[in-house]
Amino acid sequence: MTRLAPIDSDAQTVNQTAWTTIRTTYPDSVWLNYQVVAVQWSTNPPQQSSQPVSVPQVFNSPSPNSNLANTVLETYDQRSKCIDCHQYATISGSTTLPSDFSFALQDAQPVTTGKPKPLKTAAVKAGYRPLRRIIE
Repeated sequence: MTRLAPIDSDAQTVNQTAWTTIRTTYPDSVWLNYQVVAVQWSTNPPQQSSQPVSVPQVFNSPSPNSNLANTVLETYDQRSKCIDCHQYATISGSTTLPSDFSFALQDAQPVTTGKPKPLKTAAVKAGYRPLRRIIE
């Protein structure tokens, strides 16, 4: 697997600081095998509203305005911004209520005796299909 976009320089600094701190107390920590690639945020967030928001969430002026990807989980889609998919993240059981840009909560299931049914994500329902390519 080859990363198409380089790791952000600010993220590299954060990684070095974190690794140094971890190594001091936990020299064999599994966290020494992980690194931050980048963090994307809105430089012009929408005004807060007293009304509930729905997906897709508004995310204005992303910074950094570059393509980002977790090459372990997102090998198929390294030519888009995080928010291209994550604006469609919802909470479990909903296709409209957002979960703060994280897909982790949409798959939450209560403990049941039967097999849980897979949920169709809001991104899929909205027609978003990331480019799927095999990268050598």
